[in-house]
Amino acid sequence: ADATDRAAVRTEFAAADDELLALVVEFYSQDTISGQIGGTSYSMGSEQILFVDASSGAVTLNLPSPTGSIESGGHEGAMFRIKRVDTDEDNSATVASAASIEGGSSISLNCGAAIQVVSDGSAWWII
Repeated sequence: ADATDRAAVRTEFAAADDELLALVVEFYSQDTISGQIGGTSYSMGSEQILFVDASSGAVTLNLPSPTGSIESGGHEGAMFRIKRVDTDEDNSATVASAASIEGGSSISLNCGAAIQVVSDGSAWWII
């Protein structure tokens, strides 16, 4: 197959899986890593990956509202990855939201734990 044939196959694949392809491109274009967060309350914004260090004190990460499209500055379809990197079991690390997270208002992270949360447009879900 020549380059024209390969391009046609790629175009057909993209058209057949247009929605998935758009999601993948959007995810990778927005994926950022924040610095390590510790000893405070922190409101998450556009960061996609956060490292949490509670060795200096309790940490609460506040998820944004799960509503509104990403294109309009909202978080429907957004995904956050959170990893607790300390080993201090005396301090807590909590992920909280005014909206539901798996039916509750917060999730506690044990030392070394990692979670991914994604918005369905009305709530946050752990995947």
